[in-house]
Amino acid sequence: MVKKCFLVLLLLLSMVMPQIAVLASYDIDITEVESLELSSGQITGKKAEYYYKIPSSWMGKIKAERENLDSGSLLEKINFYYIPENKVFKPAFLMSLYVYDKKDGTAAQGTRKLLETENYIFGLYSTFTNIFDGKKDKEQFQSLISDASDNQFIKNCIILAGGNYVLPEYTVTVNGILQEGSKSVKKNGVICMPLRSICEALGYRVGWSEEERAILILSGSFNYYVYLDNNTFDAYVENGTTYLSSAFFVQILKTTVEIDERCNVYVRK
Repeated sequence: MVKKCFLVLLLLLSMVMPQIAVLASYDIDITEVESLELSSGQITGKKAEYYYKIPSSWMGKIKAERENLDSGSLLEKINFYYIPENKVFKPAFLMSLYVYDKKDGTAAQGTRKLLETENYIFGLYSTFTNIFDGKKDKEQFQSLISDASDNQFIKNCIILAGGNYVLPEYTVTVNGILQEGSKSVKKNGVICMPLRSICEALGYRVGWSEEERAILILSGSFNYYVYLDNNTFDAYVENGTTYLSSAFFVQILKTTVEIDERCNVYVRK
């Protein structure tokens, strides 16, 4: 009985496996790896119009390889490796730069979204693990890890070409006027907005009470205290700027607030 069941199972597998093999062949992108010449100080995009400027502090310390992808929304993937001083060790993975066609895809899960342009989405994955014990390699690789973990540092290395431009993000606009120098921020998944710049743009006066440890917002007969030690609007201070969630501006100041997918904030009253 067992032998008969086993034969039946083999027969069923022989019927199913060819279909599985065919399906799998369509799901896998076949790639070839191209070593990139870095002596010019930059990498030129192949399927996307951009340049990646190699930081001067990286020159002579890294190698880069481009995975030439057959198809799909992922246009380019460039892998960067640290070349250790101690030649006993192989090059160590530092980061991967991804360039996606904006029309067909988004940054893959696990990658950090660097920037979004008119045509592309740039993503990044970098290591946080320093595998070296030797003093010089450990220090040099740690410095590169710090650079690669800094989104702004890597963004500054991307030079757009072909008339492409970066779409704005984290901007603040009040009654149709862009507030230069003001940015929204994301804190614990909540978009928070700069209190003073928005209030002043709306015509309020903003003061500070040291005794109450509170920000006072005034306009005619209206006055409201924002207590930094006890509030319900996710208030926090960063680099001298106080941020509050949109709930404050909607509920207390009676404004209309819209936040788009790039965390740009639009306030109207």
